[in-house]
Amino acid sequence: MANNTTGVQGKESLGSWFLGPKLENLDILQKLCESAFSEAANFRQCIHAEDLECITSETKRSETYSYYIEQLQKELAVVCKELKKSHNFASTRNGLPQGDRTLPGVVGYLAALLYTPNNIISSHSPAVTPMEIEVGEQLCEMLGYDLKSTPKPWGHVTSCGSISNIEAFWAAKNLKFYPLAVQKAMKECPEIADIMFETKVNLPEKTSHQNIQDMSTWNVANLDVDSIVNMASSIRSDKYIKIIEKHKVSYLGWNRFLKTHGLNEPVIIGSAACHYSLPKAASLLGLGRDNILRIKTDRNARIDMQELDKVLHDCLQRQIPIITVMANHGSTEFGAIDPLEEIVNLRNKYMEKGLYFSIHADAAFGGYFASMLREDGENLPNKLRSDDYCAHSLLSDYAKKQYSFLKQADTITVDPQKCGFTPLPTSVICYRNGLMKHFNMLKTSYTDSGNDESTGMFTLEGSRQSAAAVGALMTHKVIGLHKYGYGRILEHCLLGAKIMFCKWLTLAKEDDNFVCFPVKPLPTGIALESVKLFIKKYIEGKTAEKIRKNKTAMEFLKQIGPDLVKNPFVVNFKTGNTINDDVGLCNKLNSEIFRRMTFTNKTEHNNRVPLTVFHTVIDEDNYPVMLDILKENLSLKGSGGLEASIHIVLSPWLVYNNNTDMFASTFRQIVLDSIGKITDEPVLHSFMAVGNMTGNTVFCDYITNLQIPSHQYQAIVKMKFLEESDAEEYMQRKEKCAESKVIIQIESPEVLGKLLDNSKDVPFMVSCYFDVPSAQNRPFLSNVKVLVDDIPLYKHVDMTVEPSNGRQEYFLYGDESRTQMSRKTSKISDCLQVAVLEQKPNRIPLHLIEQGIDVSFFLSDKTKQKNGSVKKPEHIIQYQKIDGTLDTSTVHLNQNIRLQI
Repeated sequence: MANNTTGVQGKESLGSWFLGPKLENLDILQKLCESAFSEAANFRQCIHAEDLECITSETKRSETYSYYIEQLQKELAVVCKELKKSHNFASTRNGLPQGDRTLPGVVGYLAALLYTPNNIISSHSPAVTPMEIEVGEQLCEMLGYDLKSTPKPWGHVTSCGSISNIEAFWAAKNLKFYPLAVQKAMKECPEIADIMFETKVNLPEKTSHQNIQDMSTWNVANLDVDSIVNMASSIRSDKYIKIIEKHKVSYLGWNRFLKTHGLNEPVIIGSAACHYSLPKAASLLGLGRDNILRIKTDRNARIDMQELDKVLHDCLQRQIPIITVMANHGSTEFGAIDPLEEIVNLRNKYMEKGLYFSIHADAAFGGYFASMLREDGENLPNKLRSDDYCAHSLLSDYAKKQYSFLKQADTITVDPQKCGFTPLPTSVICYRNGLMKHFNMLKTSYTDSGNDESTGMFTLEGSRQSAAAVGALMTHKVIGLHKYGYGRILEHCLLGAKIMFCKWLTLAKEDDNFVCFPVKPLPTGIALESVKLFIKKYIEGKTAEKIRKNKTAMEFLKQIGPDLVKNPFVVNFKTGNTINDDVGLCNKLNSEIFRRMTFTNKTEHNNRVPLTVFHTVIDEDNYPVMLDILKENLSLKGSGGLEASIHIVLSPWLVYNNNTDMFASTFRQIVLDSIGKITDEPVLHSFMAVGNMTGNTVFCDYITNLQIPSHQYQAIVKMKFLEESDAEEYMQRKEKCAESKVIIQIESPEVLGKLLDNSKDVPFMVSCYFDVPSAQNRPFLSNVKVLVDDIPLYKHVDMTVEPSNGRQEYFLYGDESRTQMSRKTSKISDCLQVAVLEQKPNRIPLHLIEQGIDVSFFLSDKTKQKNGSVKKPEHIIQYQKIDGTLDTSTVHLNQNIRLQI
């Protein structure tokens, strides 16, 4: 360890656990993969070494072999090129629900791919099936289940959280109605009745023991999980099992089963914020989505307990069976944790009245945060247990309480692929009572290996990838499911989310034309202004390290913001000092903001998407309380839901290098860029053509007018003339008047943002002038049809001051044949200034030039003119390389163009 400075251990640990935002651990990844692949080769070569090899040296020298290997190389190059259009999920700019992958997870995953492909039967995967079971046990223990209990908890790997949730509902349905099948089978087979006579169960209200044969249908349909499991365990004869099978709902179907027993249609209950796998499950199980009772949420997007109590009472009165109640433990949109403690208490209350239901906790997102509360890690060296990132938890007291009640849920979904940061596809379904898995069992001759460790017969999925389980297991063992391991990672993420909550509250500057509010309201009784003053004093301008050392600041952060790491927020615009009150216009703005942070496979330069966020709609039916509070904060009137962006912090690196400030300031610029599309008036727009025309295209700088809101932009576009004759005439006229500036003006009023957004697909008409258009200055070319081929830069001019540190800021852009630098425009700019370069800078890669990058150069007195323009034709510029470091390059100026604005 380099030293014991506060926070160093946390950063060094993270550095060894993740691939890295820039794949900084590529060298280690390559070494480990090479070692793993060599071991796999050795394995294949040593198993029956007497067998001859099939792919010989002679085969490899053949033309056919060479042809297909070349095809493979070509296709790989194509795929890699297409993959570069992807989003970098490891980036600190990522606000989506996936983060970087762990180094041990990726290595374990890739290593396992060369061994066992399928975990359906233990005889097919004798090495990996025990690994999968171990992963399940690790997570059962992390979530609070007692591995020493009898029956023992059990878990297995699925492909995603949806599958885990659906399997949980499937198991709950099969288990709940099993006793009714037994009751019917007893009438058909007296021997079963004899067995059941010896197996008495508790009545739902736990007041007495009774033989199932003497119980009412309603009571039999409301037995608790453990009583049902014990009942099933007493029946071991295949003969009796087959008789009972014919009376199960899975055999008869809902219609016959419910008619046979005179039961109402059963329901599943969950909050309005539950995952969409719940309606999927209802459809797949044949319940119908109408039999999902979705309970509205409270002001914190948690299930409304008063409403849940009313629904449970209604089900009791009408004798409607409840298969399960689903509790969110980190909801999809808000990261909200439902009050599991109160749900468990309600179950106990209604059990005494004869109504029972199982509880499923959907902790797909939130499950791993339980590691923050675990004191394990005794095998770690003391120096790795001293980092004060682990000395306290930013989980609220409320959240901690709910985590302590997870052990009372009957089933839990948890996703290693989410906050476990392991490779997809990896989710785990955990059963408190491991014997509950038998209620899903379907055996066939080809999937029964005679070994109870085979997981396929108990799972919703048949064939399942084994590599995912190995990746999760390696990650758990290397990092650790305790506060010094995963707890350290997630404490970083939670601190980043809490700081960003403060950023959203204070994002808008005093003179900005917008307001921004997080969807999660402040705690009751805390005034907004006092919170802003606290943030200004203790959070603003402070590094995460300083914040973390301040007990007052940490206690404040613990009480505000999201339950976990999801921050939904909404922006509204102002006109002058008046805040917009129209819900529809507010939604248009937020839709535009989200669009600017969205990737599509058409994105040519993904670096031009500055940030990424999630998106949702807060509607009146599901989130009435939260919506009313939000509308009041945003000064909105009228009905209708609100579109919201969601920033999800799954990068532990966000709290370093002032990344939270970068994210907030970048988002603020996006808001400024977006508002004009909603509020600007259509006007005529003009551009100054820069450099030569090549391939019928010419780069153009937008002519800013800082006095008119609709013109307060800096933009650089690459226009393409669609008619060859227009392009030829343009070049001929330009050659004759080489010293004149060419101004290209659109021919009909438009909103600039809308014009540029549509112009890649929809042509528009322009006229070309020498110098600024006027009544006396007529165009030399009119009715020219153009498309915008590229937009290297588009931004609203911010109300900031130019730097005064002896350097000037430019934006460098171009293509294979042209490179230009446009000086950045600020509120005090009095001219457009563009430098046309003789050639591409010698040290800057073409792809960065095509994307467009910020550059700066330092001017000495000898290279300045009075007006600030560049005098000498050669200069040194500074720019940021793709690895984040600064570098310099020489540029040779061919032309320097200035236009007063």
